[in-house]
Amino acid sequence: MNKSLPLLFIFLTAFLTLVLAQPLPAEEQKPHKPLPVVPEGALTRPLIDNLRGSFTLDAPARSAINAVSNNNIRSLSYNRSIVAEHNNVFSHKIETGKITSQNKSGRCWLFAALNLLRPRMMKKYHVDNFEFSQNYLFFWDKMEKANLFLETIIATRDLNIKDKKLRFFLSDPFADGGQWNYAVALIKKYGLVPRQVMEETANTSDSSVMDSAISTILRKDAAALRKHHTDGKSVQDLRAMKEAMLRDIYRMLAICLGVPPSRFELRYEDKNKKASAPRPFTPLEFYEKEVAVNLDDYFCLYSSPTWKYNCHYMIDMDRNMVDKPNISFVNLQMQDFKAVTLASLLGNEPVWFGADVDKDVDRATGIMAKNLYDYSDLFGVDFSFSKEERILYGEATVGHAMVFAGVDIVNGKPVKWLVENSWGKDRGNEGFFTIYDDWFDENVFQVIIQRRFLSVPVLNLFKTEPVALPEDDPLR
Repeated sequence: MNKSLPLLFIFLTAFLTLVLAQPLPAEEQKPHKPLPVVPEGALTRPLIDNLRGSFTLDAPARSAINAVSNNNIRSLSYNRSIVAEHNNVFSHKIETGKITSQNKSGRCWLFAALNLLRPRMMKKYHVDNFEFSQNYLFFWDKMEKANLFLETIIATRDLNIKDKKLRFFLSDPFADGGQWNYAVALIKKYGLVPRQVMEETANTSDSSVMDSAISTILRKDAAALRKHHTDGKSVQDLRAMKEAMLRDIYRMLAICLGVPPSRFELRYEDKNKKASAPRPFTPLEFYEKEVAVNLDDYFCLYSSPTWKYNCHYMIDMDRNMVDKPNISFVNLQMQDFKAVTLASLLGNEPVWFGADVDKDVDRATGIMAKNLYDYSDLFGVDFSFSKEERILYGEATVGHAMVFAGVDIVNGKPVKWLVENSWGKDRGNEGFFTIYDDWFDENVFQVIIQRRFLSVPVLNLFKTEPVALPEDDPLR
């Protein structure tokens, strides 16, 4: 997810640029206008002397220097009063399977989507645990992203190679990250398989080298496509070349991840140790007949003060397939956003959500609480920052996707929220995390909610034409 979410899909904007205005030849491009040199803004000697004088090296300051310079800042600022009051009791829990691990990859969005779906399989098959193959959908996500990249190169073939948007796109052509709509598109097109049918590999556990190698090939392919266009090749010719390029990508992915199955045989043992009869499926048959969930019944909601509330939005190029729609969502006030999340959990439907996971989190205990780290007292500097300003100035981002699997209600109000994470069982409380309600208000920005928990007015908003947001929106 961002900002494990990829920053990769911009071709529509570039394509419109191509259609609306032919680019200037390279020698006629407008020259870059650098920021001016501003002597009056320099860190001058008088200012330096003033700064030195503003800091008094008294006994408290010496103690702070000794403590902070020799210790971890988070350990020193850790708010132990929050920890002392913490417990792992929840008034309502949804049964989940064993904790999963995305390891060193940016697949949180995919793990969260599959974790949302698996409780129904556990119930259907009467098993203690069920896990879909993350690797299977990861393979096809990578193929779709490679195709999208090459199609983008074809669509932007007349743009100057130094165009800022094109340079930005070329900087990360094969990222792991994604969104809820990425998972929906993949499942509806390629289906699902149980994990044992296509297990994890070393390159799903740490995808960085594979991603780097394939990114190199994609950039090489981009150069070739642009050269052939310059040499007069047609779009049809370029697409024929693209097919040959995709065969190379498929080969590399198959070597790194394994070959995705076209058919498999399902067999399992239930809680009573009774073995099922073997049944053959294609991945799409397994999704349609066994999982049997209508993914079109799930809707994306955000809560952000940077957009108008009760409006329908779409983020440009936030997708993983050329022929599938961008993510679209309705922006709700926090109280409404939280209310539908609570209704879903109390209705035993887990909730996929996106949050700024790096803020006020203790990965050892799994506690996420506002002011868990008290930097203001430690440094004597005011760290307060409005939510809107944090988003607009790059301090807040939707960086990780997880699943809400429970809630603790005290005196009619949610106090804390149970989180099924994908960081393995050695983090948090055996892999589960706890989000306190004040942290939810500040750092949870996105949820996926089933139709039955949404009001008619909210559903009607999804029928309106969405307002298009740019691909570089701060919350992408």
